[in-house]
Amino acid sequence: MIKIRIKINSLSKYKLRYMKAIKKLIMAIYFLMAVSMAYGQIQFGVTAGIGGATQSDFGNIYDNDDLYTSFNAGITTRKSFNETFAIKTNFLYTSKGRSFDVLKDGEPQKQKDKYSYLMLPVKAEYSIPVFNNRLFAAAGPYAGLLLDANQKIDGISTEIDDTKDIDFGLAFELGYSKLLKNSELLFSISYDMGLSKIIDNEDDLRNKALCVNAGLFF
Repeated sequence: MIKIRIKINSLSKYKLRYMKAIKKLIMAIYFLMAVSMAYGQIQFGVTAGIGGATQSDFGNIYDNDDLYTSFNAGITTRKSFNETFAIKTNFLYTSKGRSFDVLKDGEPQKQKDKYSYLMLPVKAEYSIPVFNNRLFAAAGPYAGLLLDANQKIDGISTEIDDTKDIDFGLAFELGYSKLLKNSELLFSISYDMGLSKIIDNEDDLRNKALCVNAGLFF
């Protein structure tokens, strides 16, 4: 109990406020899904993915920086209204960032900026039945709570200042679902397009990430 209190007290008031807001949003989403269970099927599962992330100005999909290895993992739910339409939500731990070349003491070095988030995307999903399986496309908004941000140069890691606590944007996904006996296996490609600035300075950097994912509905 003492350790938990220490961790909570170390967080800023802003992060506590945003954590409470996201918690209320998650509870509201799952409450609405529970109420609507009588009108359709609801599924619960797990998901994980790996891919490449970068940060660039608004309107630019990709700068000339190297891709930063990004990964995500968490839980997922899917509320079906009929054979073709569903609402899908994820609650994910995800890493984003960028990798680029800098000069340190006159020597070229690789700098890696890492941003860790708790993310909540909410996507509308459209499916096309393929025999007993399905192809699907999904899109919707996402919000992410920043957990930490640091940069690493020559093996030395330091905290990034002036970061924004909240990242929001649009999430897109294309995938294939394989029905098993008592579960459902999913493979997909997802793209997150950040709409908000990630740092409070003159830089107009926003998160972008392309990932390959696998999931399982129980």
